[in-house]
Amino acid sequence: MEISYETNFLDTDDVPLTTDNECFTVNISIKNIGEQKIYDLHMLPAKEINGLRYENESNRIWIEELDSEEEQKVQLQYNKTSYRGYLISAPVFTTAMENSFIREKPGNPLLLGRFNLTIVKTFEKLESDIGEVITIDINITNTGTLELGNFTLDDTLSYDSAGFNIKRGVMIKEISYLGPGEKDSLQYTLRARAKGIFKMNPAKVEYYYKYRQIVNSNIENFVVHEPSWLMTGRIYLPIILGVFTMLTTYHYKTKYNKADLELQRKEKLLFGADLRDTSWHKRTLKEMLEMEFKSKNGGDQK
Repeated sequence: MEISYETNFLDTDDVPLTTDNECFTVNISIKNIGEQKIYDLHMLPAKEINGLRYENESNRIWIEELDSEEEQKVQLQYNKTSYRGYLISAPVFTTAMENSFIREKPGNPLLLGRFNLTIVKTFEKLESDIGEVITIDINITNTGTLELGNFTLDDTLSYDSAGFNIKRGVMIKEISYLGPGEKDSLQYTLRARAKGIFKMNPAKVEYYYKYRQIVNSNIENFVVHEPSWLMTGRIYLPIILGVFTMLTTYHYKTKYNKADLELQRKEKLLFGADLRDTSWHKRTLKEMLEMEFKSKNGGDQK
């Protein structure tokens, strides 16, 4: 023989169950799916549940007899005392005089609401120049019907350290309580330090609801450019340097030509000829002076 039971929360999934000291009802359906009648069936309600308080006056439920294919229903009253009270895995335990011949067919756990978190990461912009500061906002919303608490909003793996460094704020936040429909947020700023296309990893929350749940935010690609003035400089700086080099060369060449002409003038005044012209005849300065001396002496004798 088997005994099966099903549990259902009376309210719909869209109605939050909060710690407001109001009782709620759990319906237990017990059905004898065997062929023999069951006598003297005792049930011990689940009373020691984390976050829930049992409110029935009686600590035991007794069914005198249960025919084959007969179904009976009982009601249990509970009060939610903390956000941890969201699951009743075993609402009742069964005992009977013929318990050695009874098999229990458990139903699904009773979930007192719906778990859902939404995380949205918003960037001030998705493109910037090197050196610019970008603001990042992370908003988390409890879009389920369960009270949540004692969890961490973590965005420490958000950015590539080769492309950014943190300017202001923190990237992790402890959240002690978040009721249905409530929101919380986190904000920090980054400074772009290198050009490239960088993948911005999602912010995440790890929460243990029945089992380990990981909720991630959106993923974005961020583009960092070189500053426009630097790009312009790379284009025009070689041109400016070229023009400067040409002007400098022209200036010094002009200055040299003037000095050279002045030197030639002085040589002609002193020697009567340009030394560069006489160098073609392989005459030295000494020879030039002797020739000049002889020329003057010959003129005096005449």
